[in-house]
Amino acid sequence: MKVLFLVPRYHTNMIAIVEGLQQAGHSVAMICLRRESVEDYTFLIPHILGDNFTQDDAKDLIRDMRPNLVLCRPEEHGHDTLAWFARRQGCKVVQYDQSSSTRPDGLRALLKDIALTASRVLRRGALWRMSPNTGRQGERPCLWTRPYPFPMHTNADEDAQDSNGVDLTILFVGKLSMARKRHTWLLDALENVEKPAKVIFVGEGFDPQTAASNRSADYYEELIDRINRSEFHDMEVHVDMDYYALRQLYRKADIFVLATAREQYGISVLEAMASGCAVLCADSSGVACAIQHGNNGMLFEEQSFQDFNAKFLDLVNDAALRQRLGTAAFESVRDNHPISRYAEAVESLLD
Repeated sequence: MKVLFLVPRYHTNMIAIVEGLQQAGHSVAMICLRRESVEDYTFLIPHILGDNFTQDDAKDLIRDMRPNLVLCRPEEHGHDTLAWFARRQGCKVVQYDQSSSTRPDGLRALLKDIALTASRVLRRGALWRMSPNTGRQGERPCLWTRPYPFPMHTNADEDAQDSNGVDLTILFVGKLSMARKRHTWLLDALENVEKPAKVIFVGEGFDPQTAASNRSADYYEELIDRINRSEFHDMEVHVDMDYYALRQLYRKADIFVLATAREQYGISVLEAMASGCAVLCADSSGVACAIQHGNNGMLFEEQSFQDFNAKFLDLVNDAALRQRLGTAAFESVRDNHPISRYAEAVESLLD
């Protein structure tokens, strides 16, 4: 099978996707709208539009490759023309995103689902949609939507955790200039932690070319200043960290925190679980569908700092709880998110 991705950029969370398809014997190509500072080309070198690669070049690639399947992201209008061109060449076009693959009951929800499906077909010829977000239990599947397990690299059981000489290491991964990531919730909760800990923040820095407003710069500067002023805890900040270096940090972490509001599907949570971290994230996050609260992770009420703080302190103060949740997290990702499962899900789209 030949698979073509039309994507905004070659995000690090696509490394396992590409590797899984290649291991299954499929050919993979990728056309991106832009290049970012942190990308890894171990398995694939993408074509970047505007970087000595034009729309005509992209159409030539589609003609020559004749992909069986074209997977495109919905929010990038620059790829709509290419998606429709691929469909006219006889390719099957599928939209993939991270919004829920279920819908609530009711006529309004059904009509909205039909309208969104029609819009997808008209804009890019995508008859199908796929998402890793399986939504809430009991809700109906969206029309023409298939869920898939987001593929993860997992560490071996005996190597899942790697002590770094401190009693407690807390990891927060999220764009450092984005206020909705709520890094400050973790900083506020740390004021209630009585024993010093190592606290590591990792994320993309402020980029004026992609920032939505100057508020992003203000938030970034205030966040870094507050982290630097901390004297009780051992704080670290890593900007634009390499994917494989980040995986080593996951292995050293005891607790992983995703405090973000309105997160469609936080892949970093699964990455942390794949390394045996005890994870804490909002109950409204799309990735919450992979967490059974109190079994393989912890969920807090999205709008409640009090709930976040209480559950964070539970993890901080109970080493046995962290160990139990981390072990279960690793096992659930190992069993449910192997890279081979993604290839099987993509192959089923051609059935």
